[in-house]
Amino acid sequence: MGSLSGMYMIITGWAAYIGKDAGTESMSQYAAAARSENVEGLPRLYLDCPQLDILVHENLAYVQRFMASNVPTEFHLFTGLPYGFIGLAPTSTAARRYSAWPL
Repeated sequence: MGSLSGMYMIITGWAAYIGKDAGTESMSQYAAAARSENVEGLPRLYLDCPQLDILVHENLAYVQRFMASNVPTEFHLFTGLPYGFIGLAPTSTAARRYSAWPL
């Protein structure tokens, strides 16, 4: 799948899920948990992040919010790796390790 068709599918999927509430205050916290002030009661969180991702600090803060609210949380930090490492080196040890984890 090309990047444009993939992006189109992502946008189409989110638009179908969120509908008219996109970008409004009435959007469900289940659709946009990062916007929610209180994450208590939300489903468990699974998040993985490469250490060299530009949003690594935001991801760490997000994980800490869930942990502080006692939401079951699983977090994986890929030390020393950039965003897109799976596509850049799909046969690397790190990419194989990532692919082996059950979600």
